[in-house]
Amino acid sequence: MLAFVFRNLNDKRPSCRIISGLEKVILSQISSHIEFMHNMPVLRAEPADRLLRIIGNGVVKDGYNMFMTPSQAEGKTTVVSVAIYIESMSSFRTQTMDFEVDMYLALGWYDRRLAHNCTHPVLVTHKFIVDRLWQPDLYFVNSKFAYLQEVTTPNFMVIVYPDGLIFKSMRLDVTLSCMMDLQRFPMDKQECPLIIQSYAYVENLVNLTWHEDPPYFPFGSNSEIKTNDMVITNIRFERCLTPYQMFRGSGNWSCIRGLIVMKRLMLFHVIQTYFPSAMLVSISWMSFWLDPRASPARVTLTITTLLTLTTMSNGARQDLPQVSYIKALDIWLTFSQALIFLVLLEYSFVSYYLTKRDYNCIHRRVFGAAEIYPEIEKKKLDVQSPVVTSTRRCSTDNGHTNAVNTYSLTAGITRCLRNTAVNISNL
Repeated sequence: MLAFVFRNLNDKRPSCRIISGLEKVILSQISSHIEFMHNMPVLRAEPADRLLRIIGNGVVKDGYNMFMTPSQAEGKTTVVSVAIYIESMSSFRTQTMDFEVDMYLALGWYDRRLAHNCTHPVLVTHKFIVDRLWQPDLYFVNSKFAYLQEVTTPNFMVIVYPDGLIFKSMRLDVTLSCMMDLQRFPMDKQECPLIIQSYAYVENLVNLTWHEDPPYFPFGSNSEIKTNDMVITNIRFERCLTPYQMFRGSGNWSCIRGLIVMKRLMLFHVIQTYFPSAMLVSISWMSFWLDPRASPARVTLTITTLLTLTTMSNGARQDLPQVSYIKALDIWLTFSQALIFLVLLEYSFVSYYLTKRDYNCIHRRVFGAAEIYPEIEKKKLDVQSPVVTSTRRCSTDNGHTNAVNTYSLTAGITRCLRNTAVNISNL
């Protein structure tokens, strides 16, 4: 897929020269496992055991050392150009803060020891040959798991250009960690890094850089990528701000970083969380239109909606990590629970007020208006006075106001017991 990335560098190769004895051996053995590009004829193959005699324990007898960088003998830095193309993305897990990518990784570097005088580059697909060439030992710093795809054959290739340019491409499945900031969840945007670094070679031996020669883009992705709840909005690439410092001052490691900017899709959370919670709050408000004396109906409605919202809140949070800060979803659910709790609190105040008012009316009936209003005795008001009239009108019977013509002790006790029985039955 990315074989074209470094193709423009082919124009920079030098003119053909005489092939050394070592190069003849390597090229003759490579020709047994490869085909030339552009329908070129296959080179004459030589027995593979000859290559094993030349390359023993990773060291070529004529001086080729697969453990030495191509420019190490000259005291120079080997520059490795990197390009990445993300083919697909899946399993974006917020709870574990990771995601999986299926991508093509392309590498390019110069190894003058493998230069040849052929007019066309050589394609190598056999692992036996590739393992005996020097290659950058790159790894993904923030990866949890990675492997090379091998269906139907190991997905990699190496192209050796005449001027010594080596191009390597492979297809990988990588699980990357992404430390997410969930304060705005589920209206959040995440920047997930993809960090590549050499494992053994310090910066003055291997220097990583993005391949930015136009028209090729060093870090791209499939425009049709769309996960269940995330969509890619932007992709950036950069070098690490500071070289990677290892322990004991052993040196700095060169690294590069790609940033995948993703935006969370809200529709799922609107349907599963926001709309149901708003509906539960609206249902709890229906208790305002019920009779204040209908205690079973009002209490059952309020408590049921509160418990339902609590259960739904726990379900919405179970797929999220346990973080120490407040998320936007927490604010919404807590506010919804507070509204339902206020409905229950309002009914408690109303019930207390009605109960106290009934108690005062019963108290007046039992002990008489003179004990509640001493000024009646002083002014010797008759039964039609405004104070006595208002006192008589405050009595209630099953929620209805009735006039009281006399302040009989027997009648007051009877009404008191009856109202008490009614209140107990309502509870």
